[in-house]
Amino acid sequence: MPPSSISPFKITVPGSDLAHLKERLLRTIYQDELHNAGGERGVPLADIKQVANYWATIFNWRKAAAMLNRFLQYTTDIVADGLIP
Repeated sequence: MPPSSISPFKITVPGSDLAHLKERLLRTIYQDELHNAGGERGVPLADIKQVANYWATIFNWRKAAAMLNRFLQYTTDIVADGLIP
């Protein structure tokens, strides 16, 4: 088996990708919530909408990436019992 290649990694997301994500989050069409389902059948719809709105309008993706990029990060291929050829 050849030795693994370990490469430095930085989080970089093009602005166009973030704009597309924001647009998709704001244009999401939600299904109606099941009547009286509560949290027994998944996350309440109001909570899902609140999280999507937060990601689209409040969360600072650039700031989060900059914070994560302060840490050394690497990529490599991991082979475990033939799961990855």
